[in-house]
Amino acid sequence: MLLLAASLMVAIAYFKDVPKNPVGFFVDEASIAYNAHTISQHGTDEYGYVFPLYFRAFGEYKSPVYIYALSVLFWFTGPSIFASRLLSAVAGLTAAMLLGLLGARLTNRRIIGFLVFISAALTPWIFEISRLVFEVSLFPALLALFLLLLHSA
Repeated sequence: MLLLAASLMVAIAYFKDVPKNPVGFFVDEASIAYNAHTISQHGTDEYGYVFPLYFRAFGEYKSPVYIYALSVLFWFTGPSIFASRLLSAVAGLTAAMLLGLLGARLTNRRIIGFLVFISAALTPWIFEISRLVFEVSLFPALLALFLLLLHSA
């Protein structure tokens, strides 16, 4: 029961004030969200390129993985700051859960997996990037998934 309550508190921390924390919607976040919106509506980026491999923004190029994932979410929900940041929050919580699962499988002890989950979820490096609409918020979850698959192999 205590483990469930702690897990619930971590989930609440990840989803509490998602659209308002941090305050404001940064220009880079807006660029990613706008490109995801245009992809979900028309299949083009802000410059009119059809399903581009990289997205041009502010003189640089953005990775397409986050933008395409966000465009799928926008296709169902419509564009919003909440939906944009929710994807990052889910990715951060998923990374913590995958790391907890990896810890449990490595040690064959559920309590170790739970402790790894809690410590990973409350680590600033995972928690802080899960609050912003940047492609880097997917990397911890992808790395944890890779490590889990590597261990299984």
